[in-house]
Formats: sequence, structure tokens, C-alpha cells
Amino acid sequence: MRKVIFTITVLLLFIAHSNSQGWFQQNSNVGFNVKSVYFADSNTGYAVGDTLGAILKTTNGGINWMKLAAPTSLGMSTVFFLNSNTGFIGGGAGGSACINKTTNGGLIWLLTFPNPIQYVYSIYFIDASTGIAVTGAYSISGGFIFRTTNGGTNWNGVGGFGNAFYSVYFADANTGYACGTPGIIVKSTNGGVNWVQLTSNTTTNLRSIYFVNPQTGWTVGTNSRVYKTTNGGSTWVDLSSNGLCGLHSVYFADALTGWVAGCEGSIHRTTNGGTNWTMQSFATTTYLYSLSFFNAFTGWAVGANGRILKTTTGGLTPITPISTEIPDGYILYQNYPNPFNPMTNIKFQIPKSGFVNMIVYDILGKEIATLVNEELKPGTYEVNWDGSGFTSGVYYYKLVADDYTETRKMVLLK
Repeated sequence: MRKVIFTITVLLLFIAHSNSQGWFQQNSNVGFNVKSVYFADSNTGYAVGDTLGAILKTTNGGINWMKLAAPTSLGMSTVFFLNSNTGFIGGGAGGSACINKTTNGGLIWLLTFPNPIQYVYSIYFIDASTGIAVTGAYSISGGFIFRTTNGGTNWNGVGGFGNAFYSVYFADANTGYACGTPGIIVKSTNGGVNWVQLTSNTTTNLRSIYFVNPQTGWTVGTNSRVYKTTNGGSTWVDLSSNGLCGLHSVYFADALTGWVAGCEGSIHRTTNGGTNWTMQSFATTTYLYSLSFFNAFTGWAVGANGRILKTTTGGLTPITPISTEIPDGYILYQNYPNPFNPMTNIKFQIPKSGFVNMIVYDILGKEIATLVNEELKPGTYEVNWDGSGFTSGVYYYKLVADDYTETRKMVLLK
């Protein structure tokens, strides 16, 4: 006998509707390319742009972003904060480069790194005193690795490999990695004092590197590939691209769950260490340059034309259970309203526990959003899709559960 256990209240439906998108857009109030973002805590974050020393700050998780007075007219490409008040920004332009430091939340910045030929692409601090900066160059001298042991007051060159370096990350106080072009990956086992080059087996432009421990890490590049190591960089496995696009940033919450971002505004998520990826991004055609997560659920992505996106669900679209009454069979209902602008609701029911997947496609069959990708118990559910970032037209949503597959058409009309 069927039995309705509960129904969702109007309040819960409202909450689900108000946060129906896995990633939602925040208002930066700027039009420049935002190249890097870093959150010191769940509320305090900083972002930098590639023009006129552009610096943004939020103290309420990105609800509001304010533009700080810039210490330089140079473009910025990297930001790193030790806490909500003390941090560093780096960048350069036209043969000039800089690293600036603040100890009062961005009110005052001090120049700590003037270098006439280098462009600072990435900064990472192991602790309050020891930091690493990696650079590219406007001359044939290539990129370098610089190290500070006094909180950024002085920087000393510790490595040059004739390549431009774009990203640096330390898995612990001793073990660090940096990557760049063409396909260079280097490693330190003594806190950045010395660096050795690893064999990457690629010549692509590697833009970002991330490790969850000294042995397991990933690097991504402009050839839309993900490379993974599980032995401290001794070997790198070229993972399937699964439709990934021009990757610029990678972050992993643990050894299984991670995200990558890049061209066409794409954000993809993996739950098996990078073997497979599912698109979950807010719709945009602008490039995304940087990811910053405070925890496995709360994160931000920034990109071209002032784009700032935030998730509080790890990028997953919340699913609303309508009833736990066990249905007779699988049903994918027609979305409502239809046509819609910009929100629509999609209801479905499943008669037994299992893995459920629901994907939205454009008229060309390109996957543009994942609404459901998890284990569900028997019952009736509803998900919302926000089409505000998409153009008017015909779209399709497909439900796959066990041996059941159903596809329906919907129309976004603006």
C-alpha cells in the first residue's frame, strides 16, 4: 500500500527556488577580466583583474564586491591571503612586474617585488614567512621561481628553467609543485629551496596545478586535458577530456571530488578522481580563469568581463523531494511553465533506489547543465533550472535511471 510520508512546505519550495542554480552569478560591478580569486574565510574574499591594478574585496561572501584603491596601474593575475587582513597580489605588464602586500585588508599595499622583466603569475605561501612566486617573462630569459623567508619583504631567485611558470602549489611544508609551458612541471621537497624538473609527457600550456597530498595531484592545460599523478609526479596519466574546454584552473576537495574551469564559461565536476567529468556551470560564453573553494560546498569562479560565480552546493542543483510515496514506475514530467523565462520546474518519479542522472542539452545536442547526478530513494522529486544565462530557443532535458531513459523538449522564450 502506498503511503505518503510527507510533502514539502511552501517555505522549503521557496528556498529551493531561490537557490535553484548550482552556480549563481554575483554582481562584481566591473567589466575587466577577473584573473584570480581567493577567500580567506567564508565571508572575506579578494579578486584581482588584468587592467589598472584592479582589486576587488567582499566581506559578505560575495553578495557585495567593492573596488579597492590599487597600488599600481599594472594588471594583476594572482592573489593569495594568509588571513582576512594579510595577503599578496602579483602581476605585471609591458616588461614590468610586481608583488604587493597588505596587512590591513587592502587599505594599504606595499611593493615588495620590483622586477623589470618578469610577470608574476602565481603566489603561494607555506606559512606567514615562507612564500613562493612563479613568473613568466617578456624576454628570452624565460620564467623563474622566487622565494621569500621574511613574509615577502625580500624575494630571491631559486630556480630558472627557461620556461614560463603559471601556477605553484604546496601539498605540505616541504613538498611543492609548479607548472607552465611547454608542459613543464617542477618539484621541491625542501620548502622551495631547490627544484627539479619532472617528466610530464606533454608540451601543452599547463595553467594550474593542485595536490591533495604530496603524492596525489592534478594539472590542467589549454589543450583541454587533465593530467594526474599518484606517485609524487614520477608519472602523469593523461585523463580523458570528456568534453572539457581550454582549462585554466583546477581544485580538489579530496582525492575523488574536484572541479575544473576554463573556456566557454565551463565548470566541470568529478567524483572519481578525474576519470569522468560532469558539466555543472552557470551558462556563459566568457572564459573562467580561477576557482577558489572555502570547503567542499562553497566556492567561487571568476572570469572575463567581471564574471563572478558562486556555489553553496558544490555546484549541484538542489533536488526537492515532493513525496516518498513509492510510484508504480518511472515518469519524467513535462516541465512547467513551458515556455518559460527564465525559471522552469522539472518533476520526475522513480520506483526504486538507484543512481539518477538528468542533463540539459541545447538544440545541437551539447550538454550545458547537469541537474541531477546522485543516488536517490524511491519517490517523486522536483528540480529547477535557471535559463537566465542562455539564449531563447529549444532545449532538451534527459532523465536516466536504471534502464529507464526519457527525453523531453522545453522552450526558453525571452
